[in-house]
Amino acid sequence: AAPFTTAAGLRGTDILARDLRRNPDLAFELLDRSLVVAQRFVEACAGVGGVPVIVDPVATGSVLSEELFRTFALPYLARTVDAIHAQGLPAVVHVCGKTHRLLEALADTGGDVLSLDVVDLAEARARVGGRVGLMGNVRPSQTLLEGTPQQIEAEVIDCLRKAGDNPHGFILASGCEVPLNTPFESVTAMVEAGEKWGKLPLALPQ
Repeated sequence: AAPFTTAAGLRGTDILARDLRRNPDLAFELLDRSLVVAQRFVEACAGVGGVPVIVDPVATGSVLSEELFRTFALPYLARTVDAIHAQGLPAVVHVCGKTHRLLEALADTGGDVLSLDVVDLAEARARVGGRVGLMGNVRPSQTLLEGTPQQIEAEVIDCLRKAGDNPHGFILASGCEVPLNTPFESVTAMVEAGEKWGKLPLALPQ
C-alpha cells in the first residue's frame, strides 16, 4: 500500500480527509511514518525476489482533487517509486477508480507503468502515453466476473485498440482486483484473447 492509503487505514479515511485541510502538519507526520513502512516493504519484497506493485486506492480522483493529490499523495508515491528503482526494479503504480483528472500527476510519480481502472485508455494514451507505460483495464466485475468469453474477448480487443500501440508499452490486465468468485475460465479467456490479438503489429478486427 502507498503511504497515503496506509495513513488512511491508520487514521480513518474521513478523518484524514479533514486533516488535509484542518491539520496538515499531523497528516504529513503520519504520511512520513507510512512512507517508512512502504520503503521497508519494498526492501523486504525485493529481498526475496519479488517485484512490488504500489497500490493507492484511497488517493483516487473520487476522493482527492488534483491539488490535494499533488500535495499529500504524489510526493510519497514518488519516493516509494524511488525505493523500488533503488532495488533495480520497475515501478508499477495503481490507483483505483476514476483517475481522469490525475493522469498527469500520476505520470509525475516517475513510475514505469500506470495501472488504470475506470479510465478510458485512449484518453490515457493521448495524455501520458508518451511518458509512461499503461496497464489495464478489462472491467473486473462487469466483464470478468459476469461476462461471457465472447464479451471478454471483445473488451480485450477494445483495450488493445485504444492503447495496444502505446509508445511506452502496454500491459493487458484487469482494471482492478479480480473478484474472488471470478470463474477461472474467464481469466483464461482474457489471457487467450490477449495472446490471439495482442501480437505486434496489431491486426485487430473491425
